[in-house]
Order: sequence, then C-alpha cells, then structure tokens
Amino acid sequence: AVTSGATWDAELLKAEGQAIGEEGLSYGVDVVLGPGVNIKRNPLCGRNFEYFSEDPCIAGAMGAAWVQGAQSTGAGTSLKHFAANNQEYKRFNGNSQVDERTLRELYLPAFETVIKTAQPETVMCSYPRINNVHASDNHWLLTDVLRNQWGFDGFVVTDYTAISEMIDHGIGDLQEVSARALTAGTDMDMVADGFIGTLEKSLKEGKVTEADIDKACRHILEAKYKLGLFANPYKYCDVKRAEKEVFTPEHRSIARQIATETFVLLKN
Repeated sequence: AVTSGATWDAELLKAEGQAIGEEGLSYGVDVVLGPGVNIKRNPLCGRNFEYFSEDPCIAGAMGAAWVQGAQSTGAGTSLKHFAANNQEYKRFNGNSQVDERTLRELYLPAFETVIKTAQPETVMCSYPRINNVHASDNHWLLTDVLRNQWGFDGFVVTDYTAISEMIDHGIGDLQEVSARALTAGTDMDMVADGFIGTLEKSLKEGKVTEADIDKACRHILEAKYKLGLFANPYKYCDVKRAEKEVFTPEHRSIARQIATETFVLLKN
C-alpha cells in the first residue's frame, strides 16, 4: 500500500484489489485482511507499509477502489485499523489523544469514504486507546460513528489478540474487557477466547444481554451468508484452482504496472 498509494490511480487500485481477491479465494481465504487506510503521521509507525497516504482524500479514494475490486470477486475485505493507529512503540496500549475536530478532519475521513462508497464486509478496530478508551471497547467509535452515522452494516473484528493484550497489560480482567467490547460494538474477538470463554458467564451475571450477543452473531452470520459460506463452507478451497489462478501472467502484469506507476519525481 505504501507504494501503490503513490500511483494516485484508483482504477489501478481496483484492479489490484480484484487480483488479490481472486488469489485469496483460490486459497480459501474468504476475507482479505485489508486495506489499511490509517493516515501516516509518524515514520516510526510499524504499519506504515500497510497504509496508502498521509492524505485522507487519497487514502479514502485508494481504499474504496481497492475494496470494490476485491469484493467484486466474491471475497470480503477488512478495513483497518480503525482508528488512529499511528505508532509502533506500545501499540497495544498506547493512547492517541485527538480532539474530535482533528479526528473528523484528518484521521476518520478515509474510513468514512470507504464505508459509504464500498461497504467492506468487516472493519478491524485498532489496538490503542483513543482518548483513554481502547478502540475495541469504544462505543462512540464503533457504534455512534461507524454504524449510526456512517451506516456500516458488516461486522467489527478486533486486531489480533487485542482483547487479551489488554489483560496482559493489566487493564481489567478477561470477562470485564470482553463484556465491555461486546456492548461497545465489537462483534468478533480475533484469535483469543475472551468472547467464547466469558460471555456465557457475563450473560448470567447481567453484564451483557442476549440482545448484545444476538446482534454480534447476526452481523457475522449475515456476512457469511453474503459470502456463500452457508451453502458450502469450503467452496473456495481448491488446490488445483490455486495452482492455476495465483501469480498468473495477468496478475504479474498488474503488479508490474503498479510498480511502474509508483515512481514519483520530486523537484526542489
């Protein structure tokens, strides 16, 4: 993304997304974990290679085109990392202090553009706190803004082990953090057992409701239905197909074209 964003060519990014979607499906990957549209603010951010630009307009346009291309194949995408994921040091429990005007004008517009233009199947929330509240249990971010204001209708997934990382850093216990994330708008706990291991107990203790659990399940099941995974959960797993459809001459040509178009000449 750090390279392809320099093309300023949305149609080319749509072709890239389509190629990645096709290759992902060939290997049985139903949801591609991208694109990343965080705004680059610090050269020390370890995820800058995953993000398109320092500019929210370019990042939004590139991200929307990429999602449209990838999802045209039948694959889903996961827009990330929502939001304000701009440092590597202590990225699991950092605290991005941003006033709302700056969030609305700089850090959120690319996400808003992609949501409203392309409706990715999933959104992946980021690790850090945003104004003292972790992204995965930030009701304002995940429900008020993402769903109610922008109209997102997919499911929200944590970044890998985000909930358990909070426990590792001494921020509450697993049950408490999981209940808070669910009620805030997180639907899937990625690569951890917070939801699976604690929500039944939280339900009995009144920390979450059946409606909270049903809502998260419904968001995930609706995505699976749209991806055709009820009729055939393994419909894309075909090794012979992968051998034919991955790294094809057509896809190599797209990669070469992107690499060529990324050259940028600067004049002082």
